[in-house]
Amino acid sequence: MLHEKLQIRPATLTNLIDTLFAGGWVLRKSDDQDARVQRVYLTESGHAHVKES
Repeated sequence: MLHEKLQIRPATLTNLIDTLFAGGWVLRKSDDQDARVQRVYLTESGHAHVKES
């Protein structure tokens, strides 16, 4: 699980992803195999922001 790898609480990760989504930096997509899973992808804007850092 991502929150375990980042060593943060699941709620903290949700808030972080919500912020990134609101900024247009990530997209959320349901997994084709498991509807309980949400995949998170960087948008072009997100990629551009990473390159600037």
